[in-house]
Amino acid sequence: MATQTSERLESGVMALRTRGPQVLQQPFKPFSRNQTRAMIQRLQTVYLFVASLVVGGAFLMDEVWTGPAASSQSWFIPTSMGILGLAAVGAFLSIFLYKDQKRQRRVVMGVQMIAILAIIVLFGGQWTAGTLPDATVAGDSYGEWFVIVFPFVSYLLMYMARRGIDADIKLIRSMDRLR
Repeated sequence: MATQTSERLESGVMALRTRGPQVLQQPFKPFSRNQTRAMIQRLQTVYLFVASLVVGGAFLMDEVWTGPAASSQSWFIPTSMGILGLAAVGAFLSIFLYKDQKRQRRVVMGVQMIAILAIIVLFGGQWTAGTLPDATVAGDSYGEWFVIVFPFVSYLLMYMARRGIDADIKLIRSMDRLR
């Protein structure tokens, strides 16, 4: 066993002697472009996942879906559920676009616009029905406020994710300039 180890060592030393300083003259490349892109996806994944959970959590608040706004307006439930579902699915699916940051950024911006549309539809539906909850969160109206607040919170989380995606795009550009 000792002879095998010494033979390996001698072959390694001979290889170094034959190549000589050529090994040291090669430029140091820590990561290739593909490895860098796979490594960069970090905190924005968490932001997007939490944003999809927050928007999906709006479906659990049944005060809005069974309240007076839902019974007086036939468009309220299908429109608001469709928009909230689209926002939740869009935020979740944008996680898997990490290999193409520019496309991921566009999808996140689109989902942010959908979240704004969800806020407008939920607020407008309750306002036109005359059931907009008071400014104080007391009694039975907490679910109605949470449903309006959930898309806003998801918008903020998607904004933070978009900032992370923008930072990754800038990092890749700077690495490309250095090459």
